[in-house]
Amino acid sequence: MKNGGLVEERLMLSVQPALALGALAGMFSGVGGLVGVAMLVPATPPEVISGGDGEHRVVPSSEDLSQLGTLQAAVSGAILFWSTLDLLPEAAAGIQIIQVVQCFAIGFVSAWILSRRIRRRAFAPLGPICASDEILVCGIITVVCLSIHNMLEGICICLASYDGVEKGVRLALALSLENIPEGIMIALPLYFATKSFAWAVILALSSGFMEPLGVLLVPVFFRRRMSTEMVCGSLAMISGILTFLCVCEIIPVAIKYTRSASMSQFSISLGVGIFAASIFQPILLFHGRVGIAQ
Repeated sequence: MKNGGLVEERLMLSVQPALALGALAGMFSGVGGLVGVAMLVPATPPEVISGGDGEHRVVPSSEDLSQLGTLQAAVSGAILFWSTLDLLPEAAAGIQIIQVVQCFAIGFVSAWILSRRIRRRAFAPLGPICASDEILVCGIITVVCLSIHNMLEGICICLASYDGVEKGVRLALALSLENIPEGIMIALPLYFATKSFAWAVILALSSGFMEPLGVLLVPVFFRRRMSTEMVCGSLAMISGILTFLCVCEIIPVAIKYTRSASMSQFSISLGVGIFAASIFQPILLFHGRVGIAQ
């Protein structure tokens, strides 16, 4: 009981700095949202079509769809690279490979189930789906998946801070850098489909602020049981969510609405995203490593 009391006291002392670190890291999702909106400049004015029921539909041009696909390819390449070559090795340093695979699969399948449910609710009552509608739903799925992902990151920050504030700071710095392309990933489809600057940035920022919420979950649900295995399992689940989002949602939609003449540009953008991630990889590995294997 005495040891349990010491654990609880130490945990409560680590929550306050972890909250500040989670909020700081989450703010960078909003920065990414601003960058994403600034990157998406319409090439041509969209076409407005009036339907028989009096509604007006905005039909984006093929040039704008290709621009969106190119930008999404670059961001997806970076995030996919980081999620596999930064998060999975960190997870494998503290738990067995089979456990890493299991946690990765839980994250991947959970994101797939959420995606199916959202698409079923969004498209069930509709007939033919236009590009803007599908891109909007893709943006909503991205917000939901990244919000859960950021909540898990908040849990990781708190658990890392429990072992020392320095470890929490290093992890938060790495996650801050990673949150910028995640904010871009949210803002691109939302701004493209709604043309609302405010909603694109606010939802990107709101997704980031799920990190301090994740910090608050730790003393509620994990007060009696603290272990490095929990950090490793969360990292593997985060990687599974990001992998699903890039491979099964964003990249397929980007390819679908990219003109065949622009596919070479799409491929180059994907390569540029992966290359950019590889440049920042040493920074993430150094600052993000929480020493769980020690």
